[in-house]
Amino acid sequence: MVKDVIIVGAAGTGREVAEVIEDINSLGRKWNLLGFLDDDPQKHAREYNGYPVLGPISTAADYPTCYFVLVLGNHRDLRLTKRVVDRLSLDANRFATIIHPTTKLSRYTELGPGSIVLQNCVITTNTRIGSHVLVLFGSHIGHDCIVDDYVVIASNAVLAGGVCIREGCYIGANSTILQKVKVGPWSCVGMGAAVFCDVGPNSTVVGNPARLLRH
Repeated sequence: MVKDVIIVGAAGTGREVAEVIEDINSLGRKWNLLGFLDDDPQKHAREYNGYPVLGPISTAADYPTCYFVLVLGNHRDLRLTKRVVDRLSLDANRFATIIHPTTKLSRYTELGPGSIVLQNCVITTNTRIGSHVLVLFGSHIGHDCIVDDYVVIASNAVLAGGVCIREGCYIGANSTILQKVKVGPWSCVGMGAAVFCDVGPNSTVVGNPARLLRH
């Protein structure tokens, strides 16, 4: 059964997710992408790659049978996705889980509703990924990792075995996190950082080895 879906967020990553949906459909039509919702009025009534911006996020209620996927997470506002999920007040089963066909996903991995995994990622055995997690191109998540809700893992990041990423973190592109390291909630790991020790909550770490930049 083909299901209607709308992408919340019409910025660049949202358009990348639209292309992921096209790639999924090329193997057997699963999703009917209606378009985007976005609160930027300059995007309203525009089209991106053939898909219209249907209106602001508040109009989600006009689509009572549609699935949604949120593509909003960024390092400048870690809590944005959570705020929008709270605004929408939808049942968890109304959020689509989108996985690109080139991703290697272990059969023993759990992936929550609303999560997105882009091209050429590897997620290995007995890993648990929460809801509304965004995993960008080429990332590797090792065995027994725990990734909580609202986390963004940017392109080519590497999480070694047993890493624990708590709610709302942003893991920068090309960063590496040593096995069994814990990153506290609402923290940011900078681009290219090498993290060898636990990171406290609400912290930003950068560099190799990673050091505290700010709380």
